[in-house]
Amino acid sequence: MHKEIDPVGECMKNWKILTSIGATLVVIVLLTVISMLAPIGSGYYAKYLCSQLFVSGRDDVEQIVEEEIRPTNPLFGMVSHELDSEKKTVRAVTLGVFSPTLAVYRPEVGCTLAVKITPDELMEQVQGLSFDRSSENKEWPLGNQASIADETSLALESLDLAKDLNPPVISTDGMNLNTRRLNQVLEWAFSEPEEGRRQTQAVVIVYRGRLIAEKYAEGFNKDTPVLGWSMSKTATATLAGMMVLDGKLDISLPADVPEWEDDPERSAITTNDLLHMSSGLDFSEVYQPFNDAPEMLYNSADMAGYAASQPLAYEPGSRWYYSSGDTNLVARILRDLSGGSLADVQRYARNRLFHELEMNTVYFEPDPSGTFVGSSYMYASARDWARLGLLLQQDGVWNGKRLLPEGWVEYLRTPAADSGGQYGAQLWLNAGRDNEELIPERRFKSLPKNMFYMSGYNGQNVIILPDEELIVVRLGVTHNRENWNIERLVVGTLEALGLREYAQPVN
Repeated sequence: MHKEIDPVGECMKNWKILTSIGATLVVIVLLTVISMLAPIGSGYYAKYLCSQLFVSGRDDVEQIVEEEIRPTNPLFGMVSHELDSEKKTVRAVTLGVFSPTLAVYRPEVGCTLAVKITPDELMEQVQGLSFDRSSENKEWPLGNQASIADETSLALESLDLAKDLNPPVISTDGMNLNTRRLNQVLEWAFSEPEEGRRQTQAVVIVYRGRLIAEKYAEGFNKDTPVLGWSMSKTATATLAGMMVLDGKLDISLPADVPEWEDDPERSAITTNDLLHMSSGLDFSEVYQPFNDAPEMLYNSADMAGYAASQPLAYEPGSRWYYSSGDTNLVARILRDLSGGSLADVQRYARNRLFHELEMNTVYFEPDPSGTFVGSSYMYASARDWARLGLLLQQDGVWNGKRLLPEGWVEYLRTPAADSGGQYGAQLWLNAGRDNEELIPERRFKSLPKNMFYMSGYNGQNVIILPDEELIVVRLGVTHNRENWNIERLVVGTLEALGLREYAQPVN
């Protein structure tokens, strides 16, 4: 008996099969992509939370996760964590199964991801490492006494803007400080916009080498180490200058990178090229999945090794391109010159720089190989970030002692070729272009052309105005750059000091 075929039924049956196969393929592809992204998500989450808890000493886990980690990237919403407060570790995992990653806190050096290394091996690297973090009982910056800052804080706290028609002025050592104007700009810096979040954590203002004002968000104080992100690069360049002064480093010679010994093209890259971010290496400074910067920072056991593995895209010295890979290569060179181990380079940095400047809150976190992450992972209090800025303002001289080679700060401030006057050697500039036929492309048009500054990922800044002898430090976690304007804070400070009149306010 012949069975009659229902074409519509057969079509529907085949369609269901195809739909099922298609849905399965979509799920497989989606899970494959997530598995590829997971090391970055788990790594960032674990490392950031670990450092905030055990380096910065914060205790509001929910606030850190919801306001600082998850808004960074949608991927981090898929990540969960396990916290071990006794062992001081954070384990993060994506969607409960992908890329479980452990961040381990170690005394004196902070948190490190256990990538291709065990926690016990990480602990062995810091055996016997101990630093004196006590402060001298002297006036800031030689110690932590700050009488002017204390006096200013009292004036700001007692100021009633609604009733006081005559702005109170603190006069000391020839300085006339309009505390009402300063209060206004500080209040703005810590206020939250209608949309998004500003999340300022600390502001410190230094004038003529003295601390004149500071303000902190709840949970932060003068001793809280705060992440500087890419401001760390300037600290790396400062340590490189000390190596030059000590006769250990010649930046004009080919960079000592073992991976390039048999490569005639990359072996031509000098340390000077790396400091100016003009190596020519094919490195993508994009903080999104499948790019070099996050892969290096969150899924690499040797960050300098990762950078060294990149092919050459341009002739060394011919093209400026902002690259954290270049900085981490410099950091490994400094480690090797100091003795070759994590302990060696940490002791060098502590004794040669941080101890000299009374920067006792600093943690310069290393990668699993023992190299401090010179591109990104220095934590320091706002006061200590200001000390680093003051060293540069004073041309590398501290308390009468030269810590940097003569001319080194000028070297850092000299624009890299092809940078359009915006970048020197691990230091941002406001120089613009010298060609008079072109409109100067200066980012901060209301501020002096000879201004130089450090800048971090979430709106961290150390602004240095050499002629005005002014340093403004701002630390925080601003995800949307439209919600933060460092120029407004600096201009307001200048107005409060009576240093300059501005025809138009900065929005």
